[in-house]
Amino acid sequence: MGMRESKHEMSAMDSDQGVSFLDDEPASPWVPPPPAPEAGERGRVAAPKPTPFATPKPRKGHRFEAELDVAELDDRGRPVSTWGARGRELDRSGLVFMSRRMCYPGRHVLLAVHLIDSSPVPLFGKVTACEYEGDGLCRVEIELLEVPEERPIREWLDTIVRRLSTGR
Repeated sequence: MGMRESKHEMSAMDSDQGVSFLDDEPASPWVPPPPAPEAGERGRVAAPKPTPFATPKPRKGHRFEAELDVAELDDRGRPVSTWGARGRELDRSGLVFMSRRMCYPGRHVLLAVHLIDSSPVPLFGKVTACEYEGDGLCRVEIELLEVPEERPIREWLDTIVRRLSTGR
């Protein structure tokens, strides 16, 4: 009779707990919502969290407001296409500019900096970072390097100077 009692106890235990085919499934990843605000805080609206695009980058260099012509170089070191950009920061080893066009890190760019009453100043560098900042603008950081003396680069600079002398 001992055997029957244990079977009876087990069946009573099973019926109390309720058995389901879902019992073999892992626990749900459900997380409870955060607690409700305190009584004094109900009327206040929490400030929205800043988006990654809204956080300004810490300034490394000096403010640098200038118009730029920028050209990305192809694998052979020739300027491919030219577009306009706006300078933002400048220091000894780098330049930051805003552009409507994205530049891939690792690519080389040639810049013509337009100063007041002067011919364009050539700069050359390697893109170290490019991030979308908002309003259709990308923030491009370059590491400044020595301007190469190759013929395609001189011709590009001459084209920029000629364009400026004819009134853009």
